[in-house]
Amino acid sequence: MSDELALMVVRTRDFDLGLSAAQVQEVIPLERWTGEAAFDLVQLIGATSDEGAVRILVVTRQGRSPLAALVSGAVTLRYVQREQLLSLPAALAAHVGWFSHVVVTDGQPPLLVLDAERLTA
Repeated sequence: MSDELALMVVRTRDFDLGLSAAQVQEVIPLERWTGEAAFDLVQLIGATSDEGAVRILVVTRQGRSPLAALVSGAVTLRYVQREQLLSLPAALAAHVGWFSHVVVTDGQPPLLVLDAERLTA
C-alpha cells in the first residue's frame, strides 16, 4: 500500500474538503450536467463556498449508485501522506459522521476528509 493518498480537494472559505480521488469518476461543469439533481456538498457540511466555477463531482460508493455532488470554487488534486491523516476530535466526530479524518499542515487550511460511504444522500 502506498504511503500517499490522492484526494480531490474543494476549497471553502474556512477549510478544504477532500475525498478519495479514486472515488471521483468525473468532474463535470454544471452547464454540461444532465443527470439527477445534485446535492450541494459544501452546504451539507455547513461551510461557505469559494467563488468560482460550479461543477458536479460524480462520486462512486461501494454497492450503491454514485452520488452527484455540487461544488464551487477551486477543485484540485492533493497528495497527503497517510501518517498525516489524524482522527477527528470526539466532539467534532459526534456531529459530522461523514468525515473520517483531518489533515493539518503548516501554511494550509485544515483539510477535512470526507468518507463518501457514510453519506446518505
